[in-house]
Amino acid sequence: MCLWPTHVLYRDASLMLPLIRYNIRKVYKPSEHRNNKKNKMAIHIINPNEKYESNRASRDSFVKTMDHLGKLGEYIQALGKDGEDPSLRSDLGGLLHDNPGQFVNQPAGVPRSEAGEAYSELIQKLGGWVEQPRGSTVLVRNKGYVENNLDAILDHLGADELFGVVNGIPLYTSGEKGDEGTDKKIALINEVQKVSRIGKSQDPGDITAFVNEKMKEMPKWMQRSYASYTSGSDSYVQALFSSFVQNARLKMEHEFIGKDGKFDKAKVRDVFDVSLKVANREYNAEPSLKDQKEIFEKGISHYYLVLAQIAHQKKKGEEKTQEELDRDARKKARRKLGIAA
Repeated sequence: MCLWPTHVLYRDASLMLPLIRYNIRKVYKPSEHRNNKKNKMAIHIINPNEKYESNRASRDSFVKTMDHLGKLGEYIQALGKDGEDPSLRSDLGGLLHDNPGQFVNQPAGVPRSEAGEAYSELIQKLGGWVEQPRGSTVLVRNKGYVENNLDAILDHLGADELFGVVNGIPLYTSGEKGDEGTDKKIALINEVQKVSRIGKSQDPGDITAFVNEKMKEMPKWMQRSYASYTSGSDSYVQALFSSFVQNARLKMEHEFIGKDGKFDKAKVRDVFDVSLKVANREYNAEPSLKDQKEIFEKGISHYYLVLAQIAHQKKKGEEKTQEELDRDARKKARRKLGIAA
């Protein structure tokens, strides 16, 4: 029997990446366009079976895919505001078809539609996808690049980077024996995420509701004091809310940050693993194919896409560092030749 109802897994849309999903109507395959200049494709689509390694070719493949995903997202948003913009059409034509004139005489909705299709394919190649074969009563799950390289990516990320991942996704407690300690850690992060959302919105009703709920955990004398001061005193409620926010963050930091001031990667990894385990558990137990697909897209694939985003940032940072090292080496060699530059 499942501990969590299905809707809990994707209860918080505010934590989702700003990813735009489209129905795939056309699959882009570079091999099909090899001899057709008009349809030649510049966009890079990663093979889910590629390895996440430190060599240049592997790094370039992953980074290019993520770069192009980001560009497509920008084009989709911009074309939604002005589908006739000639510069956007030209740039997108170059990215999708290696032909800036591809969309010159096309209807306004065509460029954005094709960008959406390509965007969705990149999302699927990275995060995986599920489909229902014709005549089948079950979903078939296809692994994406991140799931195929999960351990390698998690090992590559530092503790602070991995914490950035778990702090950017909805987390689920398992309620299973042996996971009590990790469930407690997940609850601490969820509490911080919750107060952060409320603090960001600054909605007086949400702030008051949160404080009211927290005061139920306080001693009776404190509840009476709160009741007497609350009437007509928004500033008092705000001050209490601020203290709860600070307390939540301190508890979380105490749990995850060691005396050296660094995150404990093993603890952070446990949080990621247990939460992903719960999402997979709910996916496997859900009898509704519609809900099962939604659990995958908003609970499981979303995890992989956030992980890809953080790994991309790290790879880009390493690339910049390597470029600087190479540049320093060239300068050093020139100095030996007596060249100052």
